[in-house]
Amino acid sequence: MCTDYLKCHLFIFTMVLSLFMVSNPAFCESRAIEKKALAAFTEGSRLFDAGQYIKAAEQFRKAQSLSPSWKIFYNIGQCEAAASRYGLALDAFELYLSKGGDEITLNREQQIIEEIKNLKAKVGRIQITAPDDAVIFVDGTKRGTAPLTEFIRVSAGQSHNLVVKQENTVIFERAVKVWTDDTANIIIPKEGESESAETVLSDKTSESVTLLKKKRLFITGWTLLGVGGATLIAGGVLSGITMSKARQLKDDCPDNVCSGSNDQQRIDDATTLGTLSTVLLSAGGTLATSAVIFLTIGKKYGQSESLSVSLSPTVSSSFNGFILKGRF
Repeated sequence: MCTDYLKCHLFIFTMVLSLFMVSNPAFCESRAIEKKALAAFTEGSRLFDAGQYIKAAEQFRKAQSLSPSWKIFYNIGQCEAAASRYGLALDAFELYLSKGGDEITLNREQQIIEEIKNLKAKVGRIQITAPDDAVIFVDGTKRGTAPLTEFIRVSAGQSHNLVVKQENTVIFERAVKVWTDDTANIIIPKEGESESAETVLSDKTSESVTLLKKKRLFITGWTLLGVGGATLIAGGVLSGITMSKARQLKDDCPDNVCSGSNDQQRIDDATTLGTLSTVLLSAGGTLATSAVIFLTIGKKYGQSESLSVSLSPTVSSSFNGFILKGRF
């Protein structure tokens, strides 16, 4: 029998708690789930330190699903940002702020707000209309189940593999690329409707693509102009040397009659230099002309329906220059 009241009370409480743990399977199951969540979180931290950011994010998501905590969204956001999956990072950080609320310190809140601002400048959107209960995957990660009420945000300027499954059967798959703050609207028909899916890019996306192509044309034009200019200069220098050698030979060989033992070699050298200078001048002129054409096309790109330009050397017994072919 217990003589000390406090000791007896503690003994009785311990016995009751032990009996509760043994007789309550739900409590034991909860403890097992918490252990699995902790193991997943620990593994996620290890993988992050090892630079395996996508796998680390998967482990943190596993921990979040087993034992939900708004704090884990911060870890997920860090992993996705480090893996350059900016859409997923943005989603995670916004969930962290919304669910953490007043529990987040002011400094951390300001840090996350700044991170969100930076991420928004790196993402585009995909809007998907698909049959009900269809599951949408982007780059192997599940992003939702139709009907979706929000956009799927993805890293801008990158090609993303979009897969839609219904009852574990792929009903749609396509590579999709969007630009910063743009939206690709994808409509996947239901069974019995037209089989072809429709992809509609926003006007801003089409404009961004046009600007990118114009930029490439300008880069090509300025590059050709630089190379062509350098080639023309080299051809001009060689032409000057050739003319100097020709004058010297004329002085040394009156009436085109040379008697020196090295005169033939000098004639051959002058001829070679003359041919090379002609080739360089011809090539430089063609490159410079091509540069002007590319720059002009770049300025007017988007106003014509088709464009095809190619540059190739002439094929003959002796090299004479290049041919510029185009279709405008």
